[in-house]
Amino acid sequence: MHQLTCDLELTGRLLLWTLRHGCRALRQRRDLPNFVRHTLTQLPAGVRLLDRSEILLAQLTLGASRPLKLACPESPLLTRDENDVIMALIAAQLGLKSDARLLLAGLQHAGGLRRTQRACFELAATLEQADLPLSRISARHPPIFMPRHDHETSIRISI
Repeated sequence: MHQLTCDLELTGRLLLWTLRHGCRALRQRRDLPNFVRHTLTQLPAGVRLLDRSEILLAQLTLGASRPLKLACPESPLLTRDENDVIMALIAAQLGLKSDARLLLAGLQHAGGLRRTQRACFELAATLEQADLPLSRISARHPPIFMPRHDHETSIRISI
């Protein structure tokens, strides 16, 4: 589990920053600040990333089974909910769809879960297409399982 924003890759920190500013904008009934829009649009596929992140935030909000906790944009700490969203995106980017669904299921009611999953998978795919990994593990080379020396259990490694 990530506890600090500095534990995340740069892409994860940028995405978290965007979601936090988006959450603040929703609470204040304002548009996403221009400096956030400008920053994202400077990235490869930035307009799509902005669109996909706004869709994910909307689906998270609409399908929430309880009030979600997102910190203020300046906070160095990650909330449990923020960590679950980032981990779901990492899992989706690595092709671990069932893991992503499980993480999102803890945040969403049954009626909103499918739309939130779709938004999560689309954002993860857009990040992957723009070569913006959320994890040090490459999505192009997914984890493989290797038997340990006792041949009874397996461990996950990355290439």
